[in-house]
Amino acid sequence: MSCIRDGDSLAVGGFGVAGAPVRLMRAVVASDATDLTLIANNGALFDWQMGELLDQGRVRRVIASHIGLNRRLERAFRAGDVDVELVPQGTLVERLRAGGAGLPAFFTTAGAGTLVEYGGLPSRYDAFGAVLAASQAKEARDFGDVHAVLEHSLRPDVCLVRAAIGDSAGNLVYHQSARNFNPVWASAGKWVVAEVEHLVDVGDIDPEQVHTPGIYVDAVVEVGADDKRFELPWHDVRAGDSDNPDDAARHRIARRAARELTPGSYVNLGVGIPTLVPLYVEDLTAVVLQSENGVVGLGAAPERHAASHDLVDASKRPASVLPGAAFVDSASAFAMIRGGRLDLTILGGMQVSERGDLANWMVPGKAVAGMGGAMDLVAGARRVVVATMHHDPQGRSKLVQECTYPLTGARVVDRVITEKAVIDVTPDGFVLRELAPGVTVNEIIQDAGVRILVPEPPVAMEPWTQSPAAPVLRSSEMVAESLRKETA
Repeated sequence: MSCIRDGDSLAVGGFGVAGAPVRLMRAVVASDATDLTLIANNGALFDWQMGELLDQGRVRRVIASHIGLNRRLERAFRAGDVDVELVPQGTLVERLRAGGAGLPAFFTTAGAGTLVEYGGLPSRYDAFGAVLAASQAKEARDFGDVHAVLEHSLRPDVCLVRAAIGDSAGNLVYHQSARNFNPVWASAGKWVVAEVEHLVDVGDIDPEQVHTPGIYVDAVVEVGADDKRFELPWHDVRAGDSDNPDDAARHRIARRAARELTPGSYVNLGVGIPTLVPLYVEDLTAVVLQSENGVVGLGAAPERHAASHDLVDASKRPASVLPGAAFVDSASAFAMIRGGRLDLTILGGMQVSERGDLANWMVPGKAVAGMGGAMDLVAGARRVVVATMHHDPQGRSKLVQECTYPLTGARVVDRVITEKAVIDVTPDGFVLRELAPGVTVNEIIQDAGVRILVPEPPVAMEPWTQSPAAPVLRSSEMVAESLRKETA
């Protein structure tokens, strides 16, 4: 990789493993470039393919929305060896899109009212885990009743991307959700190298099928398609662990959360418990599930034989699509979110305050996972529902007067669904709406330690059964058959 020099900033495409330029990443490790700034959505990339750069002390800084499961990066971060800038996922992709478009900065609502705006996001630790340096406060402005923060664009020295098809003129075609960040990264780099699975002659790609025109690409390398893998393996999400009470509770929450999806609505489902929600939607074709990695029209989890390495959901597990689905790049996916196109987002939570503040991405002094796309989702969706276990691992209620963890969003939550109750967030505070069988009003109120209003007797949460509804299984089979026809 002679195009990479000491001190360069290097952006790597891909959403997790899907669409990641794995051969080019190996070439970076084999080079002698050092003092690098690495830019990617998911820090796990730097463990799987580029961890040696961290081990060898060749990385100065990392800019990402999520550290993920990268223990190497987390250790280097906590040891103070690497500066880490955590950025909301939609802001990250927009910073590169703006850089490629020649725009120096922009205002966004994502992160407003959180540490992203006020400063304090840890960027360097000492050997004992104490924060040595933190982010600085950002400029903020009010546009009418919209509060937004100023974000500066990024223009990396080198960008590495991966495409399914490319020609020698640099035109690129991506496959399914492997598109994700790649088109934006390609538009932003001062020098762009693309690895392609199939290299064809100029003129072989229909101009209407080109996703990235060659004007953005400086070099193309053919690598084949034999190096694909899943970051998280296929598993049958319909089969819960009947011996695990927490697993049973998660399915109960997902079943109740599925009732929040109304026909014709556009919905984004976060990682964790929300990924179980499609199992309990009677007719997935009646709603449109959107994923921030560039899928509009997600279906149920596919059968093993129908899983595609290029098609994953926001949790990076194998996914499927329904008839009428569309694939877009990540910038377009977040434009839909920030533009108010989503009727509903369902995501997990660590704490919810009586004002509707949400904390779901960081526990101070412990793991710093990163906010991913959550800040964009709570800022842009018309309605926010938190689907979460009622207690944290220490047995404390997640319903609190004030969030003590860093906020994902301020005054954003509309409803909380747990295995015990359904609770709305109103201008007057928490209001109890539904109770699970065997749970009493006093139990919910006394356990929370905060005021919970009960203006009328709560109704019973829908009785829960272990197995997903039969119509969902038929829907899953229909999706698998659709994928078989697509690949035939």
